[in-house]
Amino acid sequence: MERHVMRGYAHLPVRGHERSRTSRRRPGRWLPEDRFERENAIAALWSMVGTLLALFLAPGLNGFIAGWMGFGALRDSRLTLRVALLALGLAVPGLWLILGPLGLPILGLYPGVGTGKAVLLSVGGLMLGVGVRSLLSWAAHGLRHRSRA
Repeated sequence: MERHVMRGYAHLPVRGHERSRTSRRRPGRWLPEDRFERENAIAALWSMVGTLLALFLAPGLNGFIAGWMGFGALRDSRLTLRVALLALGLAVPGLWLILGPLGLPILGLYPGVGTGKAVLLSVGGLMLGVGVRSLLSWAAHGLRHRSRA
């Protein structure tokens, strides 16, 4: 790399294109200053799992509501998607237990629907809720920045 020279002044140090080692951050690692974001992620996770399990009577709708609420708490599409996948990992066994061996009724579905289909509807609803809310947020963000230009 070449040195930057300013006329009448001393040489400037060689410019590096990356951040210093102290400010570099490993991906996927929480730092102490991310405490508020981490607590929001944990709260969103448990609210998604709780909503999925509490509204087990309406598969699909329960997932959509849980995804909508989870994105509202976090406001970040990537983080919300990661938290939603973790919530599915925790909620699917619970839904399977509630709908399978316990044989509790399911609203709005034809009689004899399998447990697997009801759980898949909940999974699809959660992903749809997160996706729709993130698309709406992305569109609103783009409109706000276009109006300033």
